[in-house]
Amino acid sequence: MREYFEAQKKLLLEQVSDQNPETERTLKEAFGKALDSAFEVLEKNGVQPDSEERFWQRLSRMLSERGCLRHGYQYFENVADKAYLALENQFRCWPPQEDMEWAKNTDYVQVQRWDERNRHKYFTLILPAEPQELREFLRENGLGSPQECRVLDVHIADSGRKELADILFDWQDIMALNYFFYRYGQLSEEEKKHFVLAADAQNIVAEKDLINLTANLDGICIEDDIRSEEELGKFLVENRLCYFAFDDDTLLFLDYKKIAENYLEHANGRICRGMYIEDTVPQEEHIEIYDGVNLPDFTLKQDQELEESCEESQEEIQGFGGGMVL
Repeated sequence: MREYFEAQKKLLLEQVSDQNPETERTLKEAFGKALDSAFEVLEKNGVQPDSEERFWQRLSRMLSERGCLRHGYQYFENVADKAYLALENQFRCWPPQEDMEWAKNTDYVQVQRWDERNRHKYFTLILPAEPQELREFLRENGLGSPQECRVLDVHIADSGRKELADILFDWQDIMALNYFFYRYGQLSEEEKKHFVLAADAQNIVAEKDLINLTANLDGICIEDDIRSEEELGKFLVENRLCYFAFDDDTLLFLDYKKIAENYLEHANGRICRGMYIEDTVPQEEHIEIYDGVNLPDFTLKQDQELEESCEESQEEIQGFGGGMVL
């Protein structure tokens, strides 16, 4: 958190300038001290109803004492306001985090009430969260339905999964997004990779379809190093995946592009990101876990208890002489 704060403060101070070097130095000193004080108060007490008002009182007093109040006004509405709210928003996080560096290692979304006039003020939700507790928090803060809030940003901590944030960018139903993060968290690393590639290749953007995709990854086949239809056609022939076989003597005369085009007319596949991605399960056989209206029930506590129980059971079951675990 301190590193984030210092970066925000630096951005603010870089935007402060004045023809008089002494006035510029004084403005930067006042803004810097006001933000330092705000950080210490928020770190100690969290966000309070009067936190923002007290920040402006401190800043105004510091500028007034230095004879720069009039000069400081030009930075109030845009620069200082944005910098302070960026700081406060980091503390307006749910569930509350004791680790002040939580933003570095956490997947989270930023949401805002539709009636919020200040476009820089938002809430941060760390997902997945317990559904009932999340519902209560959303209701208490006027975010109880998709009509009452909007998703501003989706942050994915793992740099190897940044594409997931782009896929989820237009998501609006917070409870459905919470369930998606729960489902996505149950996937293996290989399945997570397949999910992102399949969603991109099939241009899946609907919330319902993205959730259901997490239950239909078994039929997703991915072949690397296929960048064109010619390469796909050659791959199909060499691996005898065409609808008919070719003699070795005829291989030099084959139109691999035509072979791929013919294959793709009947297969649910696409070349994407230098790979060939195909869903081998017919659409009518896909599993539907979400109908777009009724979200399945789940609880994080239940999963944690089950995981702990499995670990305990494995420790108790010993092989002969306390050797191998069965």
